[in-house]
Amino acid sequence: YVTRWPAGKGQEALSLKRTSAQLFGIFVDARQDFMKRGNNVTDLVSILHRFLEHDMEKTHHHTFHEGNEWELSYFSLICIEKLNSHFPLTFQDFELCITLVKSLSHSHPWVRQVSSRI
Repeated sequence: YVTRWPAGKGQEALSLKRTSAQLFGIFVDARQDFMKRGNNVTDLVSILHRFLEHDMEKTHHHTFHEGNEWELSYFSLICIEKLNSHFPLTFQDFELCITLVKSLSHSHPWVRQVSSRI
């Protein structure tokens, strides 16, 4: 069900996306055996990449995020960081690499910090 939450639109969808990114991070830590099966890691990276791209588009048009809009990027990057520590990613997806580099100039310092660790 967590993979279906990000499909919505609007402010409620932002909360569900953020929550799903947090749960993905917990799941990566708790169920490494499941993550190793099939394409689970690449599917999750794809979902997280979409979250980051969406937020980077907003950041490109605004100089500062109001409220808690930065949290989606932050929790997505935390999850990517966890994935990379448990299952070293090869970062063959050039677009993901570009998005990670762009997140180094994000308006929120926590997002920049986790980006620099990846």
